[in-house]
This record gives sequence, C-alpha cells and structure tokens, in this order.
Amino acid sequence: MTKYRILSVKSAFTALCMFGVISAATLNGDLSKYRNFQLGTDLSTVAKRAGVNPSQAKVIHRRPALI
Repeated sequence: MTKYRILSVKSAFTALCMFGVISAATLNGDLSKYRNFQLGTDLSTVAKRAGVNPSQAKVIHRRPALI
C-alpha cells in the first residue's frame, strides 16, 4: 500500500509540474517585440514609426570590447 501511495504522489507531482511548464509556455507572448517595435529593426524604420529624427537617437549601450 505504501508503494502505491508513493507512486501516486510522484505521478501527481509530475503531472502538476508538466501542467505548470505547459501553461507558462503558452502564456508567453512574442518576446521579440517591445511596444509596437520589432527588436532588430534598423534605426531609420524605428525613427520613422516613432515620428522622430534619427539624428536625435542616443546610444545607451555598446557591445563590450573583446577580451
């Protein structure tokens, strides 16, 4: 009887974990977009959509130099 109980607890735990993983995966949206912009889009396209001049853009992050 104890082995059956342990097996049923393990099965229930596994099913619960799988349900959590599947539901988390389905709730994720498209992470390649920020607001109305697609990540990886060039500066001129983003500036045109935002209605600003591309010369007003500021670099806030640069790729680090190779070590």
